[in-house]
Amino acid sequence: MKQNKKPKMNDDQLRFDNEVRKLKLTLGSGAKFYSCGDGPDLPPEVEKEFLDNIEKFETQLQLAKDILVFDFLGRPDFRKEEELSDQEIITELEKVETLMLEKRMVCDKLFEVDDRVFYKFLTEELFYTQTTSICVPAFLKHVIYEEFHPNHKQEIKMMCEDFVNVYMSNEFEEFREFIKMDCKENFNELLVFRRIFEELTIISFEENSLEISGHLATVTFNIAFEGFLSGNRTPINYLGEANFKFKYNDESEFWEFSNIFLPGMRPTLQPRNS
Repeated sequence: MKQNKKPKMNDDQLRFDNEVRKLKLTLGSGAKFYSCGDGPDLPPEVEKEFLDNIEKFETQLQLAKDILVFDFLGRPDFRKEEELSDQEIITELEKVETLMLEKRMVCDKLFEVDDRVFYKFLTEELFYTQTTSICVPAFLKHVIYEEFHPNHKQEIKMMCEDFVNVYMSNEFEEFREFIKMDCKENFNELLVFRRIFEELTIISFEENSLEISGHLATVTFNIAFEGFLSGNRTPINYLGEANFKFKYNDESEFWEFSNIFLPGMRPTLQPRNS
């Protein structure tokens, strides 16, 4: 006896069904779904497959328990870091990373890490941390090395470089969003200086010094840039030292800009001690 096949939904029906499923996931597990702005809508059959995987993940999550990463990976044999030559480290690291990928787990690095240091971290530290026992084929478990071993200096340098690139670009609104929540001490001065110019062009930007003291950090860069006023293609040249000050936010566990000074800006007056 033949089974009656469920009739295939058309695109409108599928979209409606997807919206109902997203609402159930939102109410049931707090899932959040975001649109892609003005970009094209996701095809309904692709979104359905995505929701299938989300529901499968939620089902497995309810049955999951915490286990060691070492057990999650099948208690693999591995050689100790101190027993390996530099060439062997490369081979053994590749084996460990391949095994992790097969088990749908990846350890990302935000900055460069020596192969020996990274292998030692994976096999002697990450292996003995907890993870959930579930493994869903459509998902990767991502671990970030710097969450275990922050590289504060590289993080701060990257923030400075990102700031200068955005500030010197013509995307003024992008700059506002980039900096408005963090740089509370002289946000207005930065806006006033940027508004003077129709265009800014960076010529050179090179780190001079970086000092971290507790929850405070100061970075200086030698910088050269030129600004163009509206309707005038004769550049105004600036050369000197840029100064960035940071505060570490314990709650977010991120560094935040507190004050930024560029050559050509008027320095922010500090109140005198009474």
